[in-house]
Amino acid sequence: MVLVSLTIITSTVFGQRENENWTFGFNQWKFNHVSGNLTTSTFSNPSSPFARFQGSATISDSETGQLLFFTDGFKIYNKNHLMMENGDKMYNHSSSDYGIMISGILEGNGLTTIQPTIIVPYPGDSNKYYVFFNGNYEQKTWYTLLGSGQEYTTNGNMIINMGLRVGIVDLTFNGGLGKLIIPNLGNENLLLEDVLNGLTSVKHSDDQSFWVIVQKKERGQYFFYSYKITSSGLQTNPVISPAEGPSTVLKVSPDGQYLFSGNSELNNGNILYNFDNQSGLVSSPNKFTETAPIDFYTGVNTSYAEFSSNSNIIYLIIGRECLCIYPSPKYDFIGLAQYNIQTGELIGRDEYGQTDFPLDDTASLQLAANEKIYLTFSHPFAENYQSQNLIKITKIWATIDFPNVWNPSVNPISNYYNFPFNDERYMSLTFPQLIPQSAECLENLIITSPISSNQDFQVSNKITASSQINSNVTVSFKANEIELIPNFSVNAFQNSNFTATINPCVSNLLIRKNKVKNTAITDQKDSLYYPILYPNPVSNYLNVYRFEQILEWELVDIYGNTKNIKFHSEQNKIVVNISNLTSGIYYFNAVMKNGNKFQKSIIKR
Repeated sequence: MVLVSLTIITSTVFGQRENENWTFGFNQWKFNHVSGNLTTSTFSNPSSPFARFQGSATISDSETGQLLFFTDGFKIYNKNHLMMENGDKMYNHSSSDYGIMISGILEGNGLTTIQPTIIVPYPGDSNKYYVFFNGNYEQKTWYTLLGSGQEYTTNGNMIINMGLRVGIVDLTFNGGLGKLIIPNLGNENLLLEDVLNGLTSVKHSDDQSFWVIVQKKERGQYFFYSYKITSSGLQTNPVISPAEGPSTVLKVSPDGQYLFSGNSELNNGNILYNFDNQSGLVSSPNKFTETAPIDFYTGVNTSYAEFSSNSNIIYLIIGRECLCIYPSPKYDFIGLAQYNIQTGELIGRDEYGQTDFPLDDTASLQLAANEKIYLTFSHPFAENYQSQNLIKITKIWATIDFPNVWNPSVNPISNYYNFPFNDERYMSLTFPQLIPQSAECLENLIITSPISSNQDFQVSNKITASSQINSNVTVSFKANEIELIPNFSVNAFQNSNFTATINPCVSNLLIRKNKVKNTAITDQKDSLYYPILYPNPVSNYLNVYRFEQILEWELVDIYGNTKNIKFHSEQNKIVVNISNLTSGIYYFNAVMKNGNKFQKSIIKR
C-alpha cells in the first residue's frame, strides 16, 4: 500500500469551513479545520426521524465553523437543534403527509431518494442560504436499529412525489437562529414537478455562483435540469441537457468537471458525464461499467459514489442482482469498486462476479475536508435475510485514508470503527449532503514511503522526497522547490517516467496578511520579475500574470484593511474575483521570493 506522509504548514484559510459539522443519524461530527481530526458527539434528543435514518444537509459558518442549521428537507432545525421559525413550511401539506411518513419510517417506509435535501449559500449574502428538497416518498422499507423485524405489507404502495421545492433561510432573524422564508414561485415553493431521485450542487466557474442539478423524465426521455444561483437570486429557467437514463444518486467531482449518475435498477447504470460549470450543460456520457460482464456492476439500491479529492478516481458501491427465491430483486456479492478516470481502468469484480473488495454491509460515501473518504454502513437486501425489504442501521463507519492513491491490488478502506453496543450513536443510510469544495493546494509535502502507482504530486512551495519510485510507473513532482534527499531512488526501466518541474499550484494558503502589512513598498514597473495585473481599471475579475515569483500577497483598501477575496488559478495566471468590492482604489501588495516588495494600485469600477 502506498503511504504518503504529509507535513502541512497551515495559515488562515477563508470560506472553507462550511462543511465542518456533520449532523446526521444519532451523531454530530465535527472536523478540526487545522488538524483535520474528527470528534463525535451524540444527540441528546435527535430532532428529525428523517435526519436520523435518511438523508440530511448541514451548514456551518464559513469563518468560524460554528453549526448554523440542518435539515431533513421536510423540516429545518437551528443550531440549538430546535425547530426554526417556519421550519416546517418547506412542504405545505406536510402536516398530514409528514405524519404518515414518520409513522412509515417507524413502521416500514421512507423517502425513495437518498439525496432529499441540500443547502446552498446565497452568493453575496453570508446571512442567507437556499434549502432545496427533493421529496419522493414510497411505502417501501422496514427500518430497524438492530436488524430484527418482519415484512411490511399494505394494500398497495403509496407514492407521493412532492417535486423540487425551495426555501430561503435568513439568519438575521431571531438573534441568529434564523427564519425560513418561502418564495412565491407561482405554485407555492414548487420549482419543478415530478423530479426523479438525485439532487446535488456544484460551484459555478466564477467561484461565487452555484448550480443545483436534478433529473426529470419528459415524453419518455430523461433530462438534467441545472438551476443557477447568483447574487441576484435563483434563476428559475434551468439549463436542460439530455441524460442517458434515470439516476439514483448524483455526485459532482471536487473540480466541478464531472457529474456521476448512478442507477440501481439498470444493468451497468453507472454513467460519468462531463459537466461545464460555466454553462451548466451536461454532456459526453461515459458508460464506464458497460464493458463489464452483464449484472456484475449493478448498483445496490442504497448505492452511493464519491470522487477522490483530486477528481481522478470514483469510488462506488456495487452489488450483483439476484432474484434468488423472491420475485423482487435482491443483491449479493456487495463490494467497493473503483474507476480511474485518467486511465479508464475499472476494478471491483472479477470475470465470475466475485467482489475484489467485499463489504458485509452497503455503504454511503462522503469526502471530507481532510481529503479522506468516510463510509457509513447499512444492511439492505442481504441474501440471507428473510425479507428483501429489511434495512439494518448500524454503528459502523470506516475511512479511505488515501483516496487519491490508485493501487488495484490493495483494499482502499484503511480503518473500520464501531461504536460500543451501549452507545446510542447509530449511523443513518447516508451522510449529510455538503457543499462541494475543491481540495486546498498543499504548501509543503514530505514523501518517505515507496511509490508503486502512477502519481502526480503538486504543491505550492516545496516537495521533499526520500522515497523509492518503483518500476513501470509514471510519477511527477511539481513545486516551487524540489529536494531529493539521501535514500531517494528511481528504478528506471523502459516504461518508467519520472519528472520534476518547477510548476507550483496556487492556493488560499498564499494569503498571509500579517507579513505583508505595514511595510514600505514602492511601485515596480515593467520588471521581468514582477507581476502583471490586467485589466486596470477592472470591474469583476483581475488577472495576475507572472504569479510564480510571488511568495505572499494581499489586496487592501486605502485605509490598509485587507479584503477577503476569492481567486482561482488558470494555466498561466491567477484570477482574483473582486466583483463584490465597492468602487474605489485598492492596492495589490506582494512579497516576492527574492525578498523585494511589490505594490500596484487597482481602480475598481
